[in-house]
Amino acid sequence: MTPEGTEARPGGAAPGAGIGAKLRAARERRGLSIAAITETLHVDSRIIEAMEAGKFHVFDAPVYARGFIRKYAGFLELPADELIAAYDSLAGGPAAPTLIPLTTAARAPRDLSKLRLPAMFVLALLFVGASLWWWMGRSPPAPSNSPAGTVTTIIAAPAAEHAATAPAPALVQAPALEAGRAPPAERAVARVLPDARKSASAATLTVKGLRECWVEVYSPSGARLFYDLVQPGDSHALPGPGPWRVFLGNADGVQLSLDQHPIAVPAGVRAGATARFVVSNSGSVK
Repeated sequence: MTPEGTEARPGGAAPGAGIGAKLRAARERRGLSIAAITETLHVDSRIIEAMEAGKFHVFDAPVYARGFIRKYAGFLELPADELIAAYDSLAGGPAAPTLIPLTTAARAPRDLSKLRLPAMFVLALLFVGASLWWWMGRSPPAPSNSPAGTVTTIIAAPAAEHAATAPAPALVQAPALEAGRAPPAERAVARVLPDARKSASAATLTVKGLRECWVEVYSPSGARLFYDLVQPGDSHALPGPGPWRVFLGNADGVQLSLDQHPIAVPAGVRAGATARFVVSNSGSVK
């Protein structure tokens, strides 16, 4: 819908030229180009040019024109309400929304009696299927070489005799354990994962917190081994094999060591307070 009084008049300026002039003057005072406005507001440059020329008839409906005026005026820090009021005075006031009438005709009730027969047929099929399943799932028949209903029991006499004559094994008194807990050795084996057992002989990189520091450590494959904020007194052991890719948010906030051998963070890998480097299996840093 095109509002009345907003179309350009032949041989003269558009009625909304005053609004457009204010928008254009505010943009030029800020030293901004139309391309910069387009990139910032994500609005087509033709829309900006039409608004600054006062040609608001390019919008399909007044609501779109008001929306773009408010968006552009807000960016330029102009009083958007005043510009919208000026636009409404050209268009003869805000357009009343078009009301969509509600459908008042009541739907005819569905005839459920037509569904009764198919439902009964489905229930009958389900009953027959359940009966067949129960009949086929009964106990299998007795073997053909045995009378029906009899059970043949085979007793291994030598094994029974040996079990009767063999002395009972002596009971070994186990050390007292807490209820529900396994022996220490068993618990230790249960905690060792396959990957940890495989890398048990490899070197271990230790991160000890001196001050609060963000630490990231990655394996050679790029898997993240550690990703957290280390606090003073914290200690984290990261098993190998290396090399380890390390990022420190505060290079002096942690002490690194490889198998108890301290690792110094050289100045060449630092960028201000941060550091990014690789620790080899021999403990060298690059």
